[in-house]
Amino acid sequence: FAVATNGDGSRVAISAPGYDVGKGIVLTYRKLNSGAWVQMGHPLTGYLQGYNDRFGTALAMSNDGNSVAVTAINEDGTNGAGVWTTDLGAAYVFQYAYGAWSFAGTPVYGQNHGESGTGEYAGLISDWQPMGASLAGGVSEMNMGASVAISGNGVTLVAGGAGAGKGVARLYAWEGCCGEMAWTQTGPDIEAFYNFMGETVAFVDGDEFGFAVATNGDGSRVEIGRASCRERV
Repeated sequence: FAVATNGDGSRVAISAPGYDVGKGIVLTYRKLNSGAWVQMGHPLTGYLQGYNDRFGTALAMSNDGNSVAVTAINEDGTNGAGVWTTDLGAAYVFQYAYGAWSFAGTPVYGQNHGESGTGEYAGLISDWQPMGASLAGGVSEMNMGASVAISGNGVTLVAGGAGAGKGVARLYAWEGCCGEMAWTQTGPDIEAFYNFMGETVAFVDGDEFGFAVATNGDGSRVEIGRASCRERV
């Protein structure tokens, strides 16, 4: 359903969001010197593994192939007000180092539009786990994770929520010190409006701003697209 590769094409992630009644799954592979492809660790899955979460809706991989971002567009969760909300959407980040993946942190939920989840190395076993804490939203049917991008250096994450309303995008940075790393939102939500011939034009409900996102190697530039393009009169 979705495919992502690293900079030189020697690593690849492939998703099947319809796997196991829509829970979803992602497999990762690396290319050996012999030309054969071998699986990296065990299959990746979402935190809740709920019915129709659609884990694997979108994928992105860092330039070195050591970080993979995976979204689950229909994942439910608790919003910032502590209310269980349907179809918030989530974006997970997994990190690979020293031949191993290990869980770091527990999921936490955001206040408004969506959430993402993330893991780091903690043992010499060939395995994948989320990296850091999850990031999720608080608007029903926001579908955060309709799109995802990760910078080439693996420290900037962009997630789009193209569901209910006009749509939105969020940027996160992997930062911290002394071994205490976490994904932190950088700046406010990117809302749906644009400049056209000197005039600020606001998007309307259903425009699905955030349907596609992209970022450059160091995360200093971001592109955000919308799915609908209706004429303004």
